[in-house]
Order: sequence, then structure tokens, then C-alpha cells
Amino acid sequence: ARAGHTHALQLVSQTASVSYKTVLDPDVLASALVDGELPEGIKPHVATLLDEAPLSLIVAAVEEVAAKTQLAPKLLWKHLIDWAHTLQSPREVWA
Repeated sequence: ARAGHTHALQLVSQTASVSYKTVLDPDVLASALVDGELPEGIKPHVATLLDEAPLSLIVAAVEEVAAKTQLAPKLLWKHLIDWAHTLQSPREVWA
């Protein structure tokens, strides 16, 4: 299993899913992060993730996706910040 590689992504997906019946698929989250398009179906989960997931976990998940996809973490952060603005996250770190 790729447990070491998907650990943070898995955890952040679980954290984002606590209040929902459906669980956020880490692969869906990863591909959304990569292309910057936020699928309608995961918006509530991503909003929760942006507002409530520990920042250290978000950082680790971004680094994990960056390592797996060979993309610059900076690009993934830009997507996250764009989402935070779109979803109007109250968290100051995204302001």
C-alpha cells in the first residue's frame, strides 16, 4: 500500500468528512487540487477542510500531492487559496 504517501491526504479527507454522510475521496481531492477545479459534490467537504483541518495537516497533504504529481506546491496553494476565497472561508490564514 502507498500508506506513507497518502497518509496526510487521507487524514485531511477524513477530517473534512466528519459532518457528512459521504466521505471525501482523497484521490478526488488530489486531482481537484492539481487542476484547480472544485467539483460541486465536494464543495462542503473542502469548505470544512479549509475552515477546520489543522494547518500542519493541510501543509502535509499539499506536499504529498506535490510530491506525487511532481507539481510545485506553490501552484496547489494558489488553488487552495482561490477555493478559500470562493467558499468564503472565515479563516485568517487564507485572507
